[in-house]
Amino acid sequence: MGNHCSVKEVPCFDAAQQPLPQALAVQAEPSGPSDAFGVAEVPSRSLAVEIIGSRPRSDKGEAPEPFGAIRASMADGPDVSRLPDTYFDCEIGECPVLEDESIIQHLRYEFQSGAVYDGDWLNGFRHGMGKQMWPDGTEYVGQWHEGRASGVGCIKHSDGDCYTGQWVNGRAHGLGVYRFQDGAASYEGQFRCDHRDGLGVERWVDGSCYAGGFLQGKKSGFGSNTWPDGTVYYGSWRENSPFGPGEYTLSGGPSFRGQWENSMPHGVGVYQWPDGKTYAGGYHFDKKEGFGILTEADGSVRQGYWANGELVE
Repeated sequence: MGNHCSVKEVPCFDAAQQPLPQALAVQAEPSGPSDAFGVAEVPSRSLAVEIIGSRPRSDKGEAPEPFGAIRASMADGPDVSRLPDTYFDCEIGECPVLEDESIIQHLRYEFQSGAVYDGDWLNGFRHGMGKQMWPDGTEYVGQWHEGRASGVGCIKHSDGDCYTGQWVNGRAHGLGVYRFQDGAASYEGQFRCDHRDGLGVERWVDGSCYAGGFLQGKKSGFGSNTWPDGTVYYGSWRENSPFGPGEYTLSGGPSFRGQWENSMPHGVGVYQWPDGKTYAGGYHFDKKEGFGILTEADGSVRQGYWANGELVE
């Protein structure tokens, strides 16, 4: 992995160690549906985006100000002027000597950094179509505007990770696809300033799949996560965790439909077992709390106020 890059996705944890949801144990008085996860957090298999600063700019010139398109498209987002440099800023300010820089010319040029660019030049900038290879093995092929990737292009990192899609001012911005080198995971959808942001689909080699909203690289908004065994959670997310209204269902097993917080039932909800037994009422971080009604499979009912998962007699 290079020591500086533009868009770079890294797993939050080793995919091989990622836990899958465990079957819920049907007990006489189960504590709640968090047993379905087996861990405190929903196994989300999320991807994170790491933005790493580039090498210092060439002393032969400064990078131009971000052009109008990026300022307009990011007007309601982060302050572009405060974002770190991109991979493409390394060679800004250095260019070959051309007799007439006002017309597009195709030329192969090696920068002082060791990077090699083969493509179009205009007014001292890489501008048009071109291919660049950096000393660490990273390669970008696609469209350029004033020295940075802009338009459509593909970057392949030295470890094999690649991003193909839309670029604005050297950042993945728009629609694109990111794939891991070992095929462990992929993401297809919207990007914003090198982050997954908007609607997208995240797939893992074991068959797990998340489809829904993202915000600055994390699952946020409405989305559905499906595991290989048929287990499904669909509902509201915040920072990679179920948060708000949602439903978790184990294939052939129990389910919970209601409010969530930090990947745990929290608020009002309904827990249902395969044999027909149900609990409808309040939860406080995965334990029955407040008023609730427990209906047994034989139709008998216990209702009242619960505390720490137990009915207060």
